[in-house]
Amino acid sequence: MITLFDAAREYTSMSIGGVVFNVPFYVNRKKDLARGDIFPGKGKASAAEIKKFLEDKAVPPVTLGKLKSICSAYRVGIDCSGFIYRVYERYLEDKGTKLEDRFISWQEDTLSKTYDPEVNDHYSCYVDTLLIIHSLNSYPIEKDEARVGDLVVFRNQFNEVHCGVLVLREGENFLYTHSSLGMGAHLDAVSVDFTDWSEKYYGKIWVEVRRPKFIEV
Repeated sequence: MITLFDAAREYTSMSIGGVVFNVPFYVNRKKDLARGDIFPGKGKASAAEIKKFLEDKAVPPVTLGKLKSICSAYRVGIDCSGFIYRVYERYLEDKGTKLEDRFISWQEDTLSKTYDPEVNDHYSCYVDTLLIIHSLNSYPIEKDEARVGDLVVFRNQFNEVHCGVLVLREGENFLYTHSSLGMGAHLDAVSVDFTDWSEKYYGKIWVEVRRPKFIEV
């Protein structure tokens, strides 16, 4: 059985040629518009698609540095909305359910978003994040009701949005997974009452917990 934690680790601990690494964050770059050799995933690819591409490109002996160079050269990575989608998709797939069947408002470009030279690179990431949050048919809950499977949505003073998923509870902490600039797909810990986030961000980040309706009771 595939858990949400297992689904996340397909990105956070991907193994290529015996080397374990985490898939980097993907950001739209206008200068790549004219290139025909970049990885076609556009920040939304499945772990299997990324793994196959890297295995085809990485000439033995495989090293961490070589994998990072390939990812940089061919624009291989996963953005936060694509990562959230794929984690839930993999989790439900193992249960015989298609995630897109659970969407209330399927947007064709949620996974296949093309570059828009008229839109700020980073802004397009936030649009995708808002689309995924809406499409997952999620609703806000109190933080003290949070459980594995819930979405955590971050919003800063500039109204920029980011999201992650609670994938495991260990004692008084949750492990949550997200893909962020500089860190890529990874796991972080937060206290179950979320107080350490309040202390860390000093009111600069607002956190909301949301529950997709397809998460089992």
